[in-house]
Amino acid sequence: MVSAPLANVTDCAFRFMLAKYGKPDVMWTEFVSVDGLLHSPASFEKQKVLLRFSPIEHPIVVQLFGKDPQKFYDAIPVVKSFGFDGVDINMGCPDKVICKNGGGAALIKDMKLAQEIIKKCKMAAGDDFPVSVKTRIGYDQVEIEEWMEHLLDVEPAVLSVHLRTKKEMSAVPAKWDQQVIGKIVDMRRKAGSSTLIIGNGDVASIDEAQQKISTFGIDGVMVGRGFFGTPWFFSGGTPEEDKIVEIVQEHIQIWEQSLGQIGVPFHFMRKHFKSYLSHIPGSSSFRHQLMLSKTAQEANSILEELKQFIHNGKIKGNNHNSLNSLDSHNTHGATDTYDDIVQ
Repeated sequence: MVSAPLANVTDCAFRFMLAKYGKPDVMWTEFVSVDGLLHSPASFEKQKVLLRFSPIEHPIVVQLFGKDPQKFYDAIPVVKSFGFDGVDINMGCPDKVICKNGGGAALIKDMKLAQEIIKKCKMAAGDDFPVSVKTRIGYDQVEIEEWMEHLLDVEPAVLSVHLRTKKEMSAVPAKWDQQVIGKIVDMRRKAGSSTLIIGNGDVASIDEAQQKISTFGIDGVMVGRGFFGTPWFFSGGTPEEDKIVEIVQEHIQIWEQSLGQIGVPFHFMRKHFKSYLSHIPGSSSFRHQLMLSKTAQEANSILEELKQFIHNGKIKGNNHNSLNSLDSHNTHGATDTYDDIVQ
């Protein structure tokens, strides 16, 4: 089980929470522009924010996007020096601006260029720094035969496949069937490739992920939207409402220590509130207030009111598999602070 890279969601503060309360086997960062890393000292400093992580996040993979093979080659030593455990190439982002500039899912339409980027990354990475690819099953339509063949030919260490086309975005169900993901696994077998295949799309629980691994013979599942506002996702449990509020408060504290103190606007933290409080029935008025909060102090004050509201019995417990007795899950020596952040 691995966590997906989600722009403006899986920042270092959220990944810290994910590692503490339900750590996946491998984590991915938000995607980072190779052009931004190499263009100028100012652009590098901007991208560097996305490269921040703490030791408990290992193993952690940094994801890069762009279209210039040489820039990928030049960027690998930079990200490798930060202590990441591998690099992933984004060949699936459907964002219009990124695709217009030739990156992300646009590389599906230029398969030779995609191959060249992978080759360059592998050359720069060496044998001790795995190079993986995250992509989709096609651009405007499903085209796994040609696309997957091109990718498997250059043997990335891991191939994570979002089971929708670029055109479909997330508007249709992911294609979890033998004609798509099953065929990709079969293509891997026939090619004699050692590339690991990870499926991605619409996985809502650990049980569902395990079922898909068993059914389709894939090597793992990547979860994205399923853990937004649910850092305990990979633990398999669900905390009670009062514990959820404490987790939100801790997230704010970690965000302040890791991102707020370097000037990242609070609205990047604020987006998490709606997802967190969706697990607390009857909390809509508090959720609305939190979405309007401008500072960590203001948000914490609202959360204290919510805790009192819960303790007064106005919101009943959810009776789910409780994590209330857990201070953390699979932390490998984690502390409650972000003091060990890697700059």
